[in-house]
This record gives sequence, structure tokens and C-alpha cells, in this order.
Amino acid sequence: MAYLENQSLVGTKDGSNKDFTTVSNAIEIDNVYLKNTQLIDYVFTSPNAITLNVAPESIDPLTASYWTVGSLINSGEPYQTPSRLVDLIFRVRTMIGEHYSEEWVDRSITDWLNEAINRICMKHDFPFMEAEAKINTVVGQEAYQRPAGFKKLIGVYSGSTQLSPASNRENLNGGYVFFNDTIILPTPTEVGEYKIRYYRYLPYFDWTDQETTCKVPRQYESLLIDFATMRAKQAEEIYDIAKIHEDAFERGFNEMILDLTRIDENAIQSFSPVTELY
Repeated sequence: MAYLENQSLVGTKDGSNKDFTTVSNAIEIDNVYLKNTQLIDYVFTSPNAITLNVAPESIDPLTASYWTVGSLINSGEPYQTPSRLVDLIFRVRTMIGEHYSEEWVDRSITDWLNEAINRICMKHDFPFMEAEAKINTVVGQEAYQRPAGFKKLIGVYSGSTQLSPASNRENLNGGYVFFNDTIILPTPTEVGEYKIRYYRYLPYFDWTDQETTCKVPRQYESLLIDFATMRAKQAEEIYDIAKIHEDAFERGFNEMILDLTRIDENAIQSFSPVTELY
């Protein structure tokens, strides 16, 4: 599977050097950008080595978008490095043919990416949505706030023992019940700890923090790109192209379900922070 990357080229920027290299798994250059907006010409001189037609100065940002090869998730070796928001925005701009923020501002593209994340989380419970939270009990306190972003419970544990759900809070019998946004546990006579495993809604991107990394596994980030491109083309009233990307999103989503239900969960990149609840 190939991925469209946006990274800096490697080489000396001193106003005279024109020779640079790409990452080792690059298979095709898409475009080279000087000062973030100016497209420049280049030629390949050897695998992963290119010569530009200009010599960048030391202060000039020099980046390239190029296709790379990564491991497929069902090989058991997932591509480990998540993209940043700035990379995803770049990929959307590449797809819609706009690199200069003339039509669509970063905030609009971020909103579309967040909408795609929400769509993914609403439609299925994926392994990469799993998380854990610790409940540090307080003597005499039975009610504790459930974790932020909570979607669906997997289990409540005391040590290695999984608790059973109770029918009501008056008759827990060593179990638990959820009541509104709280979880009711047996009233402790001493401090202790419980663990909750659950599916969470993935956090949204904040367009002002473009270094934030994506929580959808790298193998499936193309779903976000297709969805955002669909929204852009719908807004432009180019409905035939929008439909192509809508179909690509739905097809990729269904493939993701198949992939993540037929392989061992241990092979999935984990985004499961542990939260402490009090």
C-alpha cells in the first residue's frame, strides 16, 4: 500500500547545492515545493536522489510530496508513524489541487477531517478506539465519573477479576452499574483501584495545533482524505468527483472493518492512554 507523504528533503541548503535525497521507501515524487508554495523542477539522479533546478538558501523551506511504501496492517506489521494534522491538510490540498489556501482555509479542512473521524467512531467499534481508565477509590464513595470520550463499555476489573453488571445500584452484589455519566461500584471500606476498559470517541483535531498526530491508524488515513475531499467538491458543486470520493470512503471503511476483525488485535497500533479517575 502506498502513502502520500509530505516531508523535508535531505541535503545542504547553502545557495549552491542542488542535490538532495528522499526517504528510503519513496517510490515516486509528486511535487517539490520551495518556500511552501513555489513548485520547482527536478530530475532523479539515482534511487532516492534528486537534483533540483535551483539551489535553495539556508532559510528556504524545502519540502516534497512523494509516494512511499509501508507495511499492510494484515501483515502484522503496521506502519507505526502517525501523520500530523499539517500532513493531512497537505494531502487534502494535494487531492483537491490547491496548495495555497486560496479557496479553503486550514480550519475548514480540519472540520472535514474531524467529521470523518466522528463518522468512523459512530459507525463501528474498532480496536484502535479501545482505552483504559483507572478508578482510584475513596473510602465511603460509591459513584465515580466515567471517562471523557466514553462510548461503550468493554469491562470493569478488580485486579484480574472482571466484575459482573448489576441490575440496580441498591443490589450490586460485588458488581457495578452505570447511572447517567457515573459508574456505581461497591462502597469501599479502604482505598483501592478498579480498571475500566472501554471504546472511546477519538479526539478531534484542533486546527491551531497542526503538530497533533492522527489517532486513526496510518493504514486508513486515506479515509479521512477521501471524506474531506468529498466535502470540498460538494461545496464546489462538483458532484461527480464528490461521489467518487464518497464511494472511496465507504469502500475503504468496509475494508477496514474486514481487516480489523480478521487479525489479532495485538497487531494493531495502540492509541490507548490510561486515565486516572477519582
